[in-house]
Amino acid sequence: PVRHPPMPTLTETLQQDLNAARKAQDKPLTLVLGTVLAEIKNRRIDLRRDPSDEEVVEVVRKGIKKRRESVEMYDKGGRED
Repeated sequence: PVRHPPMPTLTETLQQDLNAARKAQDKPLTLVLGTVLAEIKNRRIDLRRDPSDEEVVEVVRKGIKKRRESVEMYDKGGRED
Protein backbone atom coordinates (compact mmCIF):
# COMPACT_ATOMS: atom_id res chain seq x y z
CA PRO A 1 0.00 0.00 0.00
CA VAL A 2 1.07 3.55 -0.75
CA ARG A 3 1.59 5.67 2.35
CA HIS A 4 0.70 9.31 1.93
CA PRO A 5 2.12 11.96 4.24
CA PRO A 6 -0.45 13.32 6.67
CA MET A 7 -2.43 16.32 5.49
CA PRO A 8 -1.18 19.55 7.05
CA THR A 9 -3.45 21.03 9.68
CA LEU A 10 -5.22 24.29 8.96
CA THR A 11 -2.84 26.04 11.35
CA GLU A 12 0.18 24.63 9.49
CA THR A 13 -1.30 25.75 6.17
CA LEU A 14 -1.88 29.27 7.53
CA GLN A 15 1.72 29.36 8.80
CA GLN A 16 3.00 28.33 5.35
CA ASP A 17 0.82 31.04 3.77
CA LEU A 18 2.25 33.61 6.21
CA ASN A 19 5.80 32.59 5.29
CA ALA A 20 4.95 32.91 1.58
CA ALA A 21 3.34 36.34 2.14
CA ARG A 22 6.43 37.54 4.00
CA LYS A 23 8.68 36.29 1.23
CA ALA A 24 6.50 38.07 -1.36
CA GLN A 25 6.53 41.22 0.82
CA ASP A 26 2.71 41.29 0.82
CA LYS A 27 2.28 43.52 3.87
CA PRO A 28 -1.55 43.43 4.14
CA LEU A 29 -1.68 39.63 3.88
CA THR A 30 1.24 39.27 6.28
CA LEU A 31 -0.58 41.44 8.82
CA VAL A 32 -3.86 39.52 8.54
CA LEU A 33 -2.27 36.08 8.71
CA GLY A 34 -0.01 37.12 11.58
CA THR A 35 -3.01 38.38 13.54
CA VAL A 36 -5.03 35.22 12.84
CA LEU A 37 -2.13 32.99 13.90
CA ALA A 38 -1.73 35.00 17.12
CA GLU A 39 -5.43 34.45 17.86
CA ILE A 40 -5.01 30.73 17.17
CA LYS A 41 -2.03 30.66 19.54
CA ASN A 42 -4.16 32.28 22.25
CA ARG A 43 -6.83 29.63 21.64
CA ARG A 44 -4.15 26.91 21.98
CA ILE A 45 -3.16 28.39 25.34
CA ASP A 46 -6.81 28.47 26.49
CA LEU A 47 -7.38 24.85 25.42
CA ARG A 48 -3.97 23.64 26.68
CA ARG A 49 -3.70 21.64 23.46
CA ASP A 50 -3.50 22.26 19.72
CA PRO A 51 -6.89 23.37 18.39
CA SER A 52 -8.64 21.16 15.84
CA ASP A 53 -9.26 22.48 12.33
CA GLU A 54 -12.89 23.13 13.36
CA GLU A 55 -11.73 25.20 16.32
CA VAL A 56 -9.35 27.14 14.07
CA VAL A 57 -12.27 27.92 11.72
CA GLU A 58 -14.22 29.15 14.76
CA VAL A 59 -11.32 31.48 15.71
CA VAL A 60 -11.24 32.86 12.14
CA ARG A 61 -15.03 33.40 12.10
CA LYS A 62 -14.90 35.29 15.40
CA GLY A 63 -12.07 37.44 14.04
CA ILE A 64 -14.09 38.27 10.91
CA LYS A 65 -17.14 39.18 13.02
CA LYS A 66 -15.04 41.39 15.33
CA ARG A 67 -13.51 43.25 12.39
CA ARG A 68 -16.88 43.75 10.68
CA GLU A 69 -18.29 45.22 13.88
CA SER A 70 -15.28 47.55 14.13
CA VAL A 71 -15.81 48.73 10.55
CA GLU A 72 -19.49 49.44 11.30
CA MET A 73 -18.57 51.42 14.42
CA TYR A 74 -16.03 53.48 12.47
CA ASP A 75 -18.61 54.12 9.73
CA LYS A 76 -21.23 55.24 12.26
CA GLY A 77 -18.67 57.50 13.90
CA GLY A 78 -17.89 59.14 10.56
CA ARG A 79 -14.30 57.91 10.55
CA GLU A 80 -12.78 56.78 7.31
CA ASP A 81 -9.57 55.26 8.63
